[in-house]
Amino acid sequence: MHETAKLVAKLLGVPMALVSLVEDERQWFASTVGFSGTGSRREDAFCAYTILSDEPMVIPDALEDARLRNNPHVTSDPYIRFYAGAPLIDSDGYRLGTLCALDRKPREIGAEDIQILETLSAVVMAELELRRSSIELHEERIAHELAARIANLGHLRVGRDRQLSWSKHAETVLGFTPRRPMTLAHAFGALPDRHVEHLRSSIERTLETGEPFHFEVTLAPRLDRPERHLVFECAPERGSDDEPPRSAVIAVAEDTERRRLHMQVDRLATLGTLTASVAHEINNPLTYVRGNVEMLGEELKTLANAGANPQAVEWSAMMDDISEGTLRVQKIVQSLRTLGRATSQELNVVELRTVVDAAYRVCANELRHCARYRIIDDGTRPTVYADDSQLVQVLTNLMLNAAHAIGQGSASQNEVVVSLATASDETVFVEVRDTGPGMPEEVRAHIFDPFFTTKPKSHGTGLGLSICLGIITAHGGEISVESEVGAGTRIRVTLPRHYTTDAPTTVTTRDPADRAEESRRSVLCVDDDGPVLRAIGRLIKAHDVELIDDPLAALERLRDGATFDVLMFDLMMPTMTGAELYAEVASLRPELVERILILTGGSFHASTAAFEEQMADRLIQKPVTRQALLDAIERVTTRS
Repeated sequence: MHETAKLVAKLLGVPMALVSLVEDERQWFASTVGFSGTGSRREDAFCAYTILSDEPMVIPDALEDARLRNNPHVTSDPYIRFYAGAPLIDSDGYRLGTLCALDRKPREIGAEDIQILETLSAVVMAELELRRSSIELHEERIAHELAARIANLGHLRVGRDRQLSWSKHAETVLGFTPRRPMTLAHAFGALPDRHVEHLRSSIERTLETGEPFHFEVTLAPRLDRPERHLVFECAPERGSDDEPPRSAVIAVAEDTERRRLHMQVDRLATLGTLTASVAHEINNPLTYVRGNVEMLGEELKTLANAGANPQAVEWSAMMDDISEGTLRVQKIVQSLRTLGRATSQELNVVELRTVVDAAYRVCANELRHCARYRIIDDGTRPTVYADDSQLVQVLTNLMLNAAHAIGQGSASQNEVVVSLATASDETVFVEVRDTGPGMPEEVRAHIFDPFFTTKPKSHGTGLGLSICLGIITAHGGEISVESEVGAGTRIRVTLPRHYTTDAPTTVTTRDPADRAEESRRSVLCVDDDGPVLRAIGRLIKAHDVELIDDPLAALERLRDGATFDVLMFDLMMPTMTGAELYAEVASLRPELVERILILTGGSFHASTAAFEEQMADRLIQKPVTRQALLDAIERVTTRS
């Protein structure tokens, strides 16, 4: 983010730039160039005006602006005269703050400078979106249904004479102190009055008709106790089937933990959809950020090579850093999508190093606050036949457990080491070692037991390692643990080795400039996201491109007889998905079907996921690059 602010100052030739986040009463400076400070009152903030619109705001001279001429930032240090700011707009359309350029003297800027500011504000927003969208992926999917375990039942018995008796544990569960005479109102005194009345009437009905009942109630937390969930089961007690009930027997148990786990299951069950949705929301802005950065970087390289501007070399290097940052964001998103896939196994030949790297990208932020990360690779490039998403899930869990064992605050004194190697002709292994406090034998013996955890209740379910064990066992492998108090922990995953004779694939690419000399193609690109659409148009400007942001309008163009060499549809659009648009074109203009390419930033619906598989050889993954787009256009035109 700071590099982007520096680049704004360089490219616009101003002495000051900043990234601000605006709240109800203050604006905070997330990054500053050319002056110091942490923020200011909102009423004094130029940026408070910028976020009232989606468009950039430019003030050539603050002294000529009635809103700002008496602003303390104008009349006193830093004596701002010129201001240009672009709003930071998140994926939900909220304006969070601005990226802005400042000067102490009046000035004018052109449309190109404003475009630079908008492009770089998108870079800042992509980073902010990624931070906001970070999801704690400590445990992923539950591979089997959790068994309900209700133990330590308390019992009450209500006779036909309405006399009440109870077990000792009922006092603990319901929280009452015995007294004489004992009443249901006293026994159920911890419950709200409406629930007491419901239980009383249900027990009366059981005594009169023999009808059993089931009842559950959640008690809100109080200062003297946490939230509790109680389950009641009532059944009649008879001497024989034709006799009226002698009494009603009520079993009561605290079921708070099971309910909490079921709620956790529900949350985890939506994780795949959530991560796919997050990936899609990040990939769309990342597409136009990467596309515009690529174009801007090429222009700066041209200036640098021509020697037209002595600062162009530095600007070009800064743009390379931004490009590298967007690539890192892309890889993290890919890891999130891998983790979010379904739990059914999809077996492929997998190189262990790629699995380790994907898991690390998910854990990197957590690890860096706890320990130095190091990887030891024996160079044999071990491969296994496995479901890569499940292996990433296992290694993510092991790395996060290592980080949590060490804790934050002493990163320079601790390390997490991941080793991978070919162990023998038959097996390979990956090992996670930490310098944490280690485990005593009584803990180590139970770490793979379901529900066993040493973490606080709010920090884990005790299911992570039991799920890991199940995954590795299903792959024909083993997990072993070595740990000693004061000496850290070492967990090794051993898997069957996969042998492959496949020759490595060689990919030959050509300079994009060479493509411009080839025959131009007519391309129709349909995407509801305007910045994405425009970025793609810039990337493939060597061709004749028509951009349409409404699939219904695109369909109307085709219905009117328009024809194109290539049709490029975004998969996820609100009015009509790419799959639906494909089906409409297949019905309306079947001769164009083989010319269709599909842009995808990730699918989170079963129907569109199935379509992705069907179109696997014609998918273009977001965020796109010029090379990927031009290669895809060449493939489809050559084939059709």
